[in-house]
Amino acid sequence: MLAQDEACCRRPFALEPGTRLESRLVCNAVPLRFNIVDTAPERHRRYLEPLYRFTEYWPYWVYFDLTAPPYINTR
Repeated sequence: MLAQDEACCRRPFALEPGTRLESRLVCNAVPLRFNIVDTAPERHRRYLEPLYRFTEYWPYWVYFDLTAPPYINTR
């Protein structure tokens, strides 16, 4: 199971309708770690990585509503 670190980014991974998942994930040198290629600017890189790598009580996202509209930063 892959999870997204919530500590640096308070919004979950989202896709625009019709976007293929594999077009938004880039595999890194670290096994099973994927950089999320985002269309909205982010202050930090976001990753999906195995849930077992997160320490106890570390905030993370696991379930993503891929049909929800993508977050648009209006600032």
